[in-house]
Amino acid sequence: VARSQGKGIFLFRKLKDIIDWKKDGSRTDEQKDEIAVENYVAQRYIENPYLIGGRKFDLRVYVLVTSGCKWMIQQLRLYLTAKHGPAEVETLFQDMDNIFIKSLQSVQKIIINDKHCFELYGYDILLDEDLKPWLLEVNASPSLTASSQEDYDLKCCLLEDTLQVVDMEGRLTGKEKQVGGFDLMWNDGP
Repeated sequence: VARSQGKGIFLFRKLKDIIDWKKDGSRTDEQKDEIAVENYVAQRYIENPYLIGGRKFDLRVYVLVTSGCKWMIQQLRLYLTAKHGPAEVETLFQDMDNIFIKSLQSVQKIIINDKHCFELYGYDILLDEDLKPWLLEVNASPSLTASSQEDYDLKCCLLEDTLQVVDMEGRLTGKEKQVGGFDLMWNDGP
């Protein structure tokens, strides 16, 4: 838990393998050193990931909650629409919206419910070859460090759009369906 770039990930085929691994005799010296805390996340391995140019990838989708990939999403939508058609891509994006909404609803009782606060989340989504989105993880307060010029530009736009949504100047009416690069997915809060 709380790792990145594939560090600390182990693959098991059976529950018994996990139990055996947990016993000190089954782990390598490196694994023994790395695993000091007993926090684990188990999730299904996606065997048929969607590939672009023969490579697996995942999407980092930023979700801004108010009151409680290196591609821009528009580029990915155009690419997928050209390959799979608009209906399948629309279904994919609706499925992703449902992932965001359901995951936030599952923790809404512990999220601070203050209309003067906001939180930015980074959702990591993997697509399978049938264009089904799978939630890999949710990062609260994701890193805004840039690793390239394109990443820097993306994150600068993200911050500008976030400040537009927060609307400290009071310019928005509250009826907008889109502000900056953010689309309104759900508006049923307190």
